[in-house]
Amino acid sequence: MASLNTAAHLMGRQGITEEQRSKMVEMVRNETNRLTELASTFLDLARLESGRAQFKSELGELQPILVSSIDIMTSRATEHNITIETDIEPNLPKINLDRDKLKQVMLNLLSNAIKYNFSGGKVHVNVSLSGPEIVLSVSDTGPGISEEALKHMFEKFYRVPGTEKLASGTGLGLSICKRIVEAHGGRIEVASEVGKGTTFTVYLPLPK
Repeated sequence: MASLNTAAHLMGRQGITEEQRSKMVEMVRNETNRLTELASTFLDLARLESGRAQFKSELGELQPILVSSIDIMTSRATEHNITIETDIEPNLPKINLDRDKLKQVMLNLLSNAIKYNFSGGKVHVNVSLSGPEIVLSVSDTGPGISEEALKHMFEKFYRVPGTEKLASGTGLGLSICKRIVEAHGGRIEVASEVGKGTTFTVYLPLPK
């Protein structure tokens, strides 16, 4: 809000150049998008916590959601010099799912794996059938997370100390992911080793 107020003040002054005005317009656009994303994130969490989030559950395939999410994130990965690799088992059985909600989970996991990674690193997406569950994992080759920090990864507003310099965020994304996955009857886990990367794994049950 302070940035928007400053931009509005500067744009109202006489004598600023067209180049300066263009920069102010771009800043207003970026800050507006950022605030919109923040508001949407807070509303998502509020709905999930209150039990008012609407889930449109249907029997469907997970693979199209994965492919679409990866397509969306590929350009961002390229910007960060990150390679996305996939290993998706073919002919996975259908599960009960909310396409939009699971896509939100996938986009968040991919976004984190890209943001908290090294230039030239990799993100690996693995999906397979294991007993009565479909197991989906997203791994990165980033700096990893300490054992102490791992305990708090799904807590609201928690951010791993030191990551503020790598990327901005609210610390709500993983908390939202956890609630969405649990609403599907599944669970989400995280494993990491400092200096070797991090893996988030989602377990989604097959229909009974």
